Amino acid sequence: MSSARLALLVVLPWAAVALEPAAAAPEPLDGTCPAGDRSCAGASATPAGKYYWANQKGDLNRTGLSAHAVPFDLRRQAPAWRWTDPEPGVIRATPLIDDRLNLYVSTINGRVIKLSPEGSVLWTYRSKYGVQPSVPALMDGLLFGNTRKGWIYALDMETGEEVWAVQASNGTGSDTASMFAASGVVVAATMMPVEGRETNNALVALSSHDGAHKWTHLMTGFNIYNFQGASPGDGTMVFMDSSGGVYRLNLETGAMLWESGVADRQASFFTTAAAVVGPNDVVYCVSNYGKHHDGDNGMVHAYNLSDGKPLWRTNVTLDAMQAVAIGRLAGSEGLSVVFGIGTNPGHPMLFRMIYRGFYAFPGIFWLLALTSGC
Repeated sequence: MSSARLALLVVLPWAAVALEPAAAAPEPLDGTCPAGDRSCAGASATPAGKYYWANQKGDLNRTGLSAHAVPFDLRRQAPAWRWTDPEPGVIRATPLIDDRLNLYVSTINGRVIKLSPEGSVLWTYRSKYGVQPSVPALMDGLLFGNTRKGWIYALDMETGEEVWAVQASNGTGSDTASMFAASGVVVAATMMPVEGRETNNALVALSSHDGAHKWTHLMTGFNIYNFQGASPGDGTMVFMDSSGGVYRLNLETGAMLWESGVADRQASFFTTAAAVVGPNDVVYCVSNYGKHHDGDNGMVHAYNLSDGKPLWRTNVTLDAMQAVAIGRLAGSEGLSVVFGIGTNPGHPMLFRMIYRGFYAFPGIFWLLALTSGC
């Protein structure tokens, strides 16, 4: 079996950089219709093309795995082009890549910019519904995003024109969640009015065709922070709450197929990490057995995809705030999970010194080699 490499895509605020493309474009990994072609949308349609990076972490499983090799040392290869944001917007969303190697960059101040493979701006969308915290997603010729004011919208990938927009709630959490789009369904985390809860506590599913409401899943006792739905592509979705609970839902109806995770978790336990569906039908989760900043409560835990049965749990030496990437590392035939551990750095240093007092956070990368069957 050939080995693949885990590729890390780094985005700096206010700038995006592209490397010189290879002579032949690599085969796309995920997605459905070519950009701007919505004629193939629908459950019975044959996909006419695939997207290279359709959502946060690339594929629907959220593995973060890329089959395309990158230079070992990026410093030895000059960028083919550079784009600098002319506005004071912050870019913290994953750039998305369609079947034609166009890039879609989302900014916090409510814009989506489409860039050609050569770095030219093809169109810019400006949201009428406020800032947009989440990473968008591509499906069936549409880009899906949401905003802090509770709006969910769809854009035509070819023109940047708004196809539909729906206000699903009065507000959405401000950190970097992710949109989920699969099987004609768009899912976003949002806030529903519940006394004493001011973070995402619900999932809303809409039809990707026209934004019609399909279902709402309201959490009971726990919250959803940086929502990152994952799917094996079978019409179901797996996600994790911010305390380490894991859930599998039917995408069409919202019915819960199972609930698992850390059985004795408390609502005060917190992580910004998420669940990932491995290629081996195992769900890998990262969370903390305790409160944020406690320092050494991080853990990675695994479950059967079919029934949610716990498989194993490993404690790590620091807080765990990042979901895993999973795949075969170069030179290895077995699966490995890789994730960073250490408390989130929070605001820039100057802000912390003035408003919160200065402190520094250690952080390391953690690698687990998985044995056969895990």
